[in-house]
Amino acid sequence: MKTLTKEHHELKISYLRYRLERVPHGYIDQFRGKPAVYVYYDPDNPKTTLRSKARYYTDSPTGKIYVQRIQEYIELKSQYDYYVTKWNSTYVEPPRKIKFPLRSITPRRLKTELDREFFERAVPNQNLNESPVKMPYKGQIFHSKNEIAGVKAVESFGYDFKTEVLVDLARYNKNDLPCVIFPDLLFYVPEIDKVIIMEVDGALDSEGYAVKSYGTTIKLLLAGLVEGKDFIVIRMADGRVFHPEIFDDMITMAINASIKELDLEFED
Repeated sequence: MKTLTKEHHELKISYLRYRLERVPHGYIDQFRGKPAVYVYYDPDNPKTTLRSKARYYTDSPTGKIYVQRIQEYIELKSQYDYYVTKWNSTYVEPPRKIKFPLRSITPRRLKTELDREFFERAVPNQNLNESPVKMPYKGQIFHSKNEIAGVKAVESFGYDFKTEVLVDLARYNKNDLPCVIFPDLLFYVPEIDKVIIMEVDGALDSEGYAVKSYGTTIKLLLAGLVEGKDFIVIRMADGRVFHPEIFDDMITMAINASIKELDLEFED
């Protein structure tokens, strides 16, 4: 995992705590020689406690549901423990508890609609007119090593991604013109419930490519999105040379700029 800024780190811990409060807690073990899932906390059933655990065989209909939810709990708890331990080894004061769900101080426009719901329904690889170069990576198709470098940077922060999703900006464009883009990359930042767009432009020495690249940027700007916060553009005059740390820095910058537009409330 990447080292986060203090503000992002604090928000991440509060978000993971918020998620943990909303999923069942438990573990998977054996009962009478068969795999079973044990639940000792369930937000939907206050009678479930450490002293009164619920137990279901993993192959039962209810057990299958709880297996998925307990696996989610285990993953969230692992992340939470990691970030709390990292915080305690870095800072003296404890992290403040931020209230969720978050509120934005900016008007509701496209940037607030690019959220979890949008990301979950987004279908990758929708651009049928892209480069003939096809480079598969984790079930999706990319068109350059630089794009995959961008994906790996996103993964190092622990975020999910999709490539070439159809994003229709027409109703946000002040000129009310047809305006569809297929970004090189989208990634979802759950602690701020936001999708950030990334364009990886690695052939700006080609005039045609450069025109297309800047055309996409203009479409994003006209839709009210802010470069460096709502979208990132990695520009390289020579696509054969890139610096991985630039990807990390720009992802960090976009997330922290997005945090600053939130109206954070802290628990007493």
